[in-house]
This record gives sequence, C-alpha cells and structure tokens, in this order.
Amino acid sequence: MPYQDLDVLRRAVQEQFGGFGAQMSLLPNQKPQSCPAPLPSFEELGLVGSLENVSPSPDGYSAWVFFEPVLQVEEAERTLRANLEAAGWEGVRPTFPRPAGFLPEVEPDWTVPPEAEVPQMFVHHAARSVAFIQTQEHPEGVALALRIDRGHAYTHHAGPPGGVLLQPPRLPAPSRVTVRLLGGGSGASNAVAYTRSTALVLGPGTTLGLHAHYAGELERQGWKRAAEVGEDALRTSTWHVPEPGGETRGTLVIAQLETGRWHGQLEVMQLRPDDTGSEGWSTYSF
Repeated sequence: MPYQDLDVLRRAVQEQFGGFGAQMSLLPNQKPQSCPAPLPSFEELGLVGSLENVSPSPDGYSAWVFFEPVLQVEEAERTLRANLEAAGWEGVRPTFPRPAGFLPEVEPDWTVPPEAEVPQMFVHHAARSVAFIQTQEHPEGVALALRIDRGHAYTHHAGPPGGVLLQPPRLPAPSRVTVRLLGGGSGASNAVAYTRSTALVLGPGTTLGLHAHYAGELERQGWKRAAEVGEDALRTSTWHVPEPGGETRGTLVIAQLETGRWHGQLEVMQLRPDDTGSEGWSTYSF
C-alpha cells in the first residue's frame, strides 16, 4: 500500500522529534501526560493541545504545548511564567557576560539589554528538564508555545555545575594592529571547566613581539608563566593561577600564518577536585 500524505508527515515529524523508536502522541485539548516534571493545568491560557514524544531512553523525552493566539502577548507570557514557577520550574535569565579573551582594537560598548530581566527559559533540576517559551505570529494575534526537553538539552542549557561560567582573561589588542575575532567556546563538568578564544591578528610586528604583548596582559591580571617555547613563526606559553578549590591553567599560542598575519589562541582550563564522572555542560558562541 503506497504511503499517504499523513503517513509521510508522521514519519518526518517522528524523525525530527526522536527517531522511530519513540512513541509520539498528539493530545488535543490536553497537556503532556508523561512529562518527567510537574506541569500546571494551563487552563487560563487557552490550551489548544500538545505533541508528546516518549523515547525508549528517559533522556530522549520532548514535548510541545500549544496555546490559542492572543492580542495581549506580554500578559499571556507573564501568566505562563507564573504558572511554571508555581509548578516548581525555575526561570533562567539570559546572561550577557562582558567580552573577554582576544579583544578588537576598538572595544564595542557593553551593556546588558532590558530583555535580560525576563526569563524565556525555565529549568526543573530534579527532573533534569528544560522548557522554552516561544511565540508565533497568527492572523488572530500571537500564539504562545512551550517546548520541553530532557537530558542533553538540560545539561547544555541549564548552565555549568555551580552556576559559575569560566571566563578567559581579557586581552586588549596591541597598537597598530587589527584583530578579527574568530570565535570561542566553553564548557564544564564536575571535573573541569574550560573556555577558548581565537583571533586573527593583522598588521606590523613579529611573533615574539605579539606574544610578549599578550603575555604582559596575562601577567598584569595575576597569571604566572610556567613555561615558554618557540621560534620565529610560533610562540607558545603555559600559565597558571592557584585558586581555592582548584587551579586555573592556560595556554597562549601565537602562530604566524604569513607576513603580517597571525593566528592567536587562548585556552583556559580550571581543574576541579570533585570528579564524580557526571555529565558535562557546554555552550558555544561564535
């Protein structure tokens, strides 16, 4: 028997939400029935229904909750946030850390936008679950939706153990050069936290001179040089900062790609004594 349109759509949605081993349920006028975290009734929000995906793996659970379009979307969002908090979910405000690592020659203004005060993400730590409030434009207004995930989504979005984000040292640019930021990343587990910053440095100078500039910035911020090796086109040094509860170590690399062009990389790692082998946390920003 040939597949019908709904069969193809069902297969596509199932693949998107959890693979063919998952049990997917469409629940008109109902909230998810198997959510590992408690959910409010959503009655005052105009509940349309939910789409629930129960995976053979407990960490593979996901669900969508859909609501009727409204004209007063801010009021509806406040009600949804209050409902989640009353059910034991914790609102997580977005973080906007000050730029760190390699900095451009003209540092942009750094301010925390007003929306940072309004949580759009909620976590339930006991159930290792995370929920996101989302909106979609409709002819009748704006419809709210709630996306719920468990497992890796929780460890990725909920933040590092202890809630402390490791930041690299700030490295202002030397004079007469252009610094193009290439990106960076960070992550953590109970054993280690790490962060990385990379940049392309353009202009006059030498590998030794550029390395000496950035090494001086590290020393001014309390870092101690452990070792340094290199030659004309490549300079590498290792650093450390003893701290209570662990030690922060770093590696600074300046590599010449061609005349007037260098690649800079700073990696920082904080060793932690309580290695329990728990799942790690990660976030990436480029």
